[in-house]
Amino acid sequence: MSEKPTYENLEQRIEALEKAEFKLKQTEEVLRQSEERYRLLADNTLDVIWTMNLDLEFTYVNPAVFALTGYTIEE
Repeated sequence: MSEKPTYENLEQRIEALEKAEFKLKQTEEVLRQSEERYRLLADNTLDVIWTMNLDLEFTYVNPAVFALTGYTIEE
């Protein structure tokens, strides 16, 4: 039979979880900022940029495709 955790053990675990949550939030913010910078670059470059999934379906096409082809992103 396992022992019940002590109050101190529980406090340490809570503190560790709070630190992990804080670090996760920091990481998410850094990722959000990175994605924002990428989107700004991709949406404003004159080169066509696209991504596709494994089914060869477009998942992203930047607005430069219209200037080059005359087709909208939706088309």
